[in-house]
Amino acid sequence: MELNLILYFLIFQIIILFSSIRLFYILIQEKLKEEISIEKQLIIWFSFNTILSIGISSLFSFTRFNDHPQYILSVLTIITILHFIQKRNLKEYFDYLKKIFFKLSNSIFDWKIIIIFAGLIPMLWWGLTPPDDTDSLYLLNWNFLWITNQTSPYDNWFNYLPLHQLSFVPSMVISNSDHYFWMSMIMPIILLGLTTYAIGKEFKLNKYLIWISVFSSLLFFRLWMSWGPAFGSMKDDALMGVGLLLIVLSIMNSKKENLTRQTFVLFLLGTIFVSAKWAGLSVVIIASIIFVLMNYKEITKHKKQFCIWAIIIFGDYQSFTPST
Repeated sequence: MELNLILYFLIFQIIILFSSIRLFYILIQEKLKEEISIEKQLIIWFSFNTILSIGISSLFSFTRFNDHPQYILSVLTIITILHFIQKRNLKEYFDYLKKIFFKLSNSIFDWKIIIIFAGLIPMLWWGLTPPDDTDSLYLLNWNFLWITNQTSPYDNWFNYLPLHQLSFVPSMVISNSDHYFWMSMIMPIILLGLTTYAIGKEFKLNKYLIWISVFSSLLFFRLWMSWGPAFGSMKDDALMGVGLLLIVLSIMNSKKENLTRQTFVLFLLGTIFVSAKWAGLSVVIIASIIFVLMNYKEITKHKKQFCIWAIIIFGDYQSFTPST
């Protein structure tokens, strides 16, 4: 693989990450007097990271315009707009970045996190293989058709618009290889661990019990098998599972306190991830009814935002066409 292609892909990933952090700051953190918990910040960062990557891939795949320059120019445009749309708060934003990365650097050396990482290294090494299960090979075939601009994601194996599969497109287009597939595969697992931790804190469980729950959930062997639904596979089962947990977390938050921006965003992210599969339709409908009933007074104060959310979510289910 050419060194410049590796460099292009790393630049793409770094810009996507910092665009996600900036988007989080503009939409949520800037409006708050206090920071939300570090695990919820990471959940939203990584979720935005996944969605931005999927969104860019969708744009160029649907328009059949996949090529290296488009991806680099698109992320440069996004991060420029995000940083200059509200120039007045840049100093506060950079202060926030310093503080949050200082917290993260201290957290990384927590002995509980070190144990979890050490326990997952064998699983990571075990599952670090090219996708070879039947479903992933079918999906990979469609990905090749998208990146070579022969067709669009409207044509796919499942008769349903893809979500998680589009997150693999940037690495294929920019690096011309599957060497970085693991970055898309590991993201749902990271989100699974973070969301499990956040739910444990909402239940006010003993901190050691929370860490044991996180560790045991991440050791679930089907997450790491090449034929399983997550690492080593292009299937979206794990992403749907993250969506279910995010919905639970947002409903727990809204029950404990009035509807807040972060609660609404967590619920929105959960419904988007759950909609990765047809089976998520019933979950989205039931969860939406519960969420609206629990937050009816707050929602009536923000009718415009709620209508936009409804269009985004239920528009997903009107978009599919039969595959050819």
